[in-house]
Amino acid sequence: MPKQNTEPSPTFALGVTRRTKLTQRFEQSGMRGLLRWTGQWLYWNGQLYHIAIARAKLSRAVKTNELRLRWKMRRRHKKFNIQDPIIVYQMGKVGSTTIYRSLQELDLDVPIYQLHFLTELDDVAAWAQEHLNQPATALRAVERARRVRQEIQANPEQSWNLVSMVRLPIPRLISSFWENIESNVPEFQRRHAAGKLSAQEIIDIFLHNLPHDWAEYWYDRQLKSIFEIDVFAEPFERDAGYRIYRGQRARLLLLRLEDLDRVAAPALYEFLAIPHLALRDRNVGRQKNHGALYREFLERLRLPDEFIARTHNTRYALHFYTYSELEASVRRWRA
Repeated sequence: MPKQNTEPSPTFALGVTRRTKLTQRFEQSGMRGLLRWTGQWLYWNGQLYHIAIARAKLSRAVKTNELRLRWKMRRRHKKFNIQDPIIVYQMGKVGSTTIYRSLQELDLDVPIYQLHFLTELDDVAAWAQEHLNQPATALRAVERARRVRQEIQANPEQSWNLVSMVRLPIPRLISSFWENIESNVPEFQRRHAAGKLSAQEIIDIFLHNLPHDWAEYWYDRQLKSIFEIDVFAEPFERDAGYRIYRGQRARLLLLRLEDLDRVAAPALYEFLAIPHLALRDRNVGRQKNHGALYREFLERLRLPDEFIARTHNTRYALHFYTYSELEASVRRWRA
């Protein structure tokens, strides 16, 4: 008979060694010492120190950036003579990230924020926690908005530069719907991964469950209530593609996304005296993660006349766009 191997396996031996060490540590230092030693062992052997180092670096970077911005804000002669903070402020899915990134690259001497809301922040946070699988990004946006809102309230003499954008209503609805697809379509990820979700099912949800009035009231609730600028009080210069509004606490540059490539540079030169602004590449939304399904959605989508009329016969749509522009934007989807 072959001789049996009576030597313990390396894994077994390692386990015995660790148990021996734990027993010795407990006998020497008691439970508190054992827990302290265990934590230190996990910190180094589990490489948790990498996380601690990364957090420390991030914290230092944030503090360094804050100190740098405070120093720049004290400069008497600021870049392009821009004295007041800038908020790129809009309802979402109108292309504002392009403007925000383009302004960031200029390394201006004032803070630049990108926000979607400054009011009803508790409601926004509650919605994110209830409807989003991963609400962390939305909750961080709420906290940024709280800090800016506090700054606005604490400094009533401070003026602000606001940049906002509008977009044709139904293309914006589609983009917003797909940006929030996981909250709009129940169990989207599981059903999509299992191949149990059709484009037609998504179309039915889009047509019957989507609110149409967000763009209609955003400028009243989120802009007018804070900065006392009413964009509907005066005609919008559609041919120009942008307009500048002036209020007691802020100036507002409002652009149409469809005219952005044509008017961004002259508009921002008139608004902030920024010469020859170069736009960053357009932001690609989350629909890129579901490309085939998204493309099929667009190909199969047919919009009933009632849906189109309900969306186009609004103050928002008729204020910023002509009837022919609205009609052209949905021609491919007419039932």
